[in-house]
Amino acid sequence: MARPRMKSFRSLASGLLGAAAILTALPSPTHGESLTLEFPTLGVEAQTEAIDVQDGQLGVPVDPDRLGVYQVDGNMLIVGHVDWAGQRRVLADVRSFQLGEPIWLSDGRMYHVAWSKTLRVDADQNEWSAAFAPADDVLTLVTCSGPFSLSRHEYLERTVIRAARDD
Repeated sequence: MARPRMKSFRSLASGLLGAAAILTALPSPTHGESLTLEFPTLGVEAQTEAIDVQDGQLGVPVDPDRLGVYQVDGNMLIVGHVDWAGQRRVLADVRSFQLGEPIWLSDGRMYHVAWSKTLRVDADQNEWSAAFAPADDVLTLVTCSGPFSLSRHEYLERTVIRAARDD
């Protein structure tokens, strides 16, 4: 049985990123053991589950209270839901992150928010390429934001947050 995917992330992968152009060009992910991510200033922690790119579409977590993780050459992509079935989910408050706020991983790594952007679903492909590009030990969070389009059944923007690892 295929993993469920939200239309918003299908649009992210295929419509905006040009699935063949970027996501299918990503190297195979490195799947590790499940991690717990903690956002201490938000009072939130969540388990991760590995996600893949299938048919040019970036997967999302099967459990809406978990975070999907996809590792690309030093860039740990973390995707998660702000809401699901009318309930707030693990990344509901992540848009309020400020520069320097910590993100802790259960394996001992610590990151701090370096920048945050809001990108439209149909944003310039170069902006999305930068968010998903390989990097030197960073964590990139992606979640829905902005207005919800009833006709498209998706949020029209994504919040992208980049966090750099502490040495």
